[in-house]
Amino acid sequence: MIRDEARVFSFVIPEDFEGGTRDLELPDDARLVCIYRQGKLIIARDDMELKADDEVVIVARRDCLPELQKKWNG
Repeated sequence: MIRDEARVFSFVIPEDFEGGTRDLELPDDARLVCIYRQGKLIIARDDMELKADDEVVIVARRDCLPELQKKWNG
């Protein structure tokens, strides 16, 4: 259950992104939880390479959402 200030945010890795989970440069109050790749759930690790079309799922404080949206939905 997500309560109070916690929010779930997801986005799809764009074609031009190169790097891994550390390259996402998430806010301090945001954590990568899992990735969906080709319909399969992958529990996130700090050292994972990301691929175009991966769906990234993040849990964050709600005040992080504007920064996440600007960076990944812009």
